Amino acid sequence: MFYRSTIANLQDDGSVEAIRLYFDTDKSNTYAILQNDYVTQEKIEELLNLGDLMWLGRYIGSENPIYRPSSEICLSFTRDDFLAGMDAEIFGTMESWLRSFYTCQVAYLFDGKDWLRFERIDSERKLNEGIEVLGYWVNSMGSRVTEIFDFATRSKLMGAQLTQPDPLTKK
Repeated sequence: MFYRSTIANLQDDGSVEAIRLYFDTDKSNTYAILQNDYVTQEKIEELLNLGDLMWLGRYIGSENPIYRPSSEICLSFTRDDFLAGMDAEIFGTMESWLRSFYTCQVAYLFDGKDWLRFERIDSERKLNEGIEVLGYWVNSMGSRVTEIFDFATRSKLMGAQLTQPDPLTKK
């Protein structure tokens, strides 16, 4: 199973610089790679400069891994597939970063000295017009770090519809 994740760095001014990791196959392995191989500010900045990733490896790598594939080297949409518009994004606060990455299941944040891991929790609320999907982010201790947010409202802003008919009543 694949997870979509986000990897971020907390800046001195409280803002957050973040990228997406599209194929996070093992949350514990990703966390271990970040904790063991990306522990300096310079290394994290180098990682974020790659932009959105298909794959997180232990090494940044400088060659195009499509021609020399290795699970040890990061695979970047920008560097390796030559796709534009997949650069790191800056968010004003940690909460705005997490709320913007509502399609991700896991979030990793370097706070200047340690990696923190967050997981998105989903729940449903039954409405007259169907079921509404709600969510919020929790830290590794299970404490909620964002307010509950509504995926349907978020998706409408993005032009999609997430409210689904109730499977029992078909409404």
